[in-house]
Amino acid sequence: MNQSFTADFLIFIQDTLQKTGTARFRVVSNSMLPVIKNGDWIEVEVVNENFSLKIGDIILYRRTTDFLLHRVVKMTDDLIWTKGDRNRMIDVPIKWSEVSAKLTKIQKNNTWFDINNPLIDVIHRSVGKISYLLLR
Repeated sequence: MNQSFTADFLIFIQDTLQKTGTARFRVVSNSMLPVIKNGDWIEVEVVNENFSLKIGDIILYRRTTDFLLHRVVKMTDDLIWTKGDRNRMIDVPIKWSEVSAKLTKIQKNNTWFDINNPLIDVIHRSVGKISYLLLR
């Protein structure tokens, strides 16, 4: 992917989140396997200053020239640690203010799954917890 496309895409996602509160886009990484794979469509919802998170939530945040969509694995009052389900290492911590959005839906085989559905929530959090424990 060339630099100008990446920069334009980041601006597009930020603008879409600001204007509509949600954004849908295709994932271009396998860091969240097996829950999310390269080519899956996802929907994220913008977070406001009073948003809440739980361990296991999947968030979108900006890291220099990229957006990362990773799972929350640890939180304090000041910082959040994330990790791609497939990655071995935990990411460098981010500030709460760096979180742009929270995952709300994943499309698999042309069907959209709502992450807030209790059954889907249990499945995706369980897979995340297992991957976290296996890759420690």
